[in-house]
Amino acid sequence: MKPPRNTSPHNKEAGEPERLTAELRKLLFDNGFDRVGFADAEETPGAEEFSEWMDRGYAGNMDYLARNAQRRKNAHEVLENVRSVIVTAIHYGEDGAAGIANPSSDHAEIASYARGTDYHRVIEKRLKSCCRLLKERFGGDYRYYVDTGPVLEKAWAQKAGIGWIGKNTCSIDSDNGSYFFLGVILTSQELKPDPPAVDHCGSCTLCLEACPTAAFPEPYVLDARRCISYLTIEERGEIVSELEEKMENLVFGCDICQEVCPWNSEPRPRSEPDLAAREENVFPRLSELTTLTPESFAERFPQSPVKRAGFRGFLRNVIIALGNSSASNGLEQLDQLAQRADIQSDALLSGTLERARHRLLAKNRIERDGEIRE
Repeated sequence: MKPPRNTSPHNKEAGEPERLTAELRKLLFDNGFDRVGFADAEETPGAEEFSEWMDRGYAGNMDYLARNAQRRKNAHEVLENVRSVIVTAIHYGEDGAAGIANPSSDHAEIASYARGTDYHRVIEKRLKSCCRLLKERFGGDYRYYVDTGPVLEKAWAQKAGIGWIGKNTCSIDSDNGSYFFLGVILTSQELKPDPPAVDHCGSCTLCLEACPTAAFPEPYVLDARRCISYLTIEERGEIVSELEEKMENLVFGCDICQEVCPWNSEPRPRSEPDLAAREENVFPRLSELTTLTPESFAERFPQSPVKRAGFRGFLRNVIIALGNSSASNGLEQLDQLAQRADIQSDALLSGTLERARHRLLAKNRIERDGEIRE
């Protein structure tokens, strides 16, 4: 893409905050971002809440958050001469890509954001290209992050007007709901800030009530240790039986608190093509997933967020979902898994499988008793 006329770093007009902000916004829109917001970097939002959340132990074993805690709480420790923060958003998910978890079948559920190509790959590439263009045209310093950097993305998104942090701790936009990815750019440029997003959750508590594992000790606070997304992705060890039986058919991530949110009741914007769901990842069959090996797992999920769980973690999740299902051959599938040498030699997987088997046996016993009484 060729630079437009009269926008070189030496053009005095381009240095004016309002004009520069408008041109930066247009460039980011032209390069595929659905929303763009700006905030001043004088004070980092959400720092106090983040510290309290960490102190309460709600981060679980996500130790990387603690390692970069101070940098997350002060943008100047990430980019010393930062003056502004740019927040971008890209929608994901499309018709047929979402649905309420349904444990009473042979189908598993993968969170809608993870059904296509890993968003890090797509958004980081786009942000890198945009920052290069911004530096060439307007000068200044730029540093970008997508989810994995030492920045509080959702707090910056609220300050930049992209969306407020809802009671389910997701970023929510009153026009387009909460199914979007955030990208953050720190820059030395002085830009005109947008008005911050206003909280529209009101008295609604649907998301808090819908969470199967009661992961919200209070509104706007998530105990990650009980969150199904955390359990299926970040937790690498054994999951307590109390939570296993509440994980339904979810094998990677969870959308339940978003699915019940009234702000997501309208049809969603079309997904970025590079992030569109792959058909085979929309409610795949548990019977298919139980046959995966480390090699076929890698082939089944190329360039996919699902790989973050690792084969062992993903198979653990599949076994849990099978124990929660009402698949007619669920016990048969578990018995077949029990014959595999890799499961027999793995205390985590064999223990998970035994508990799943007990749940299915108990469920079948209750159903038989009910039929007899009828």
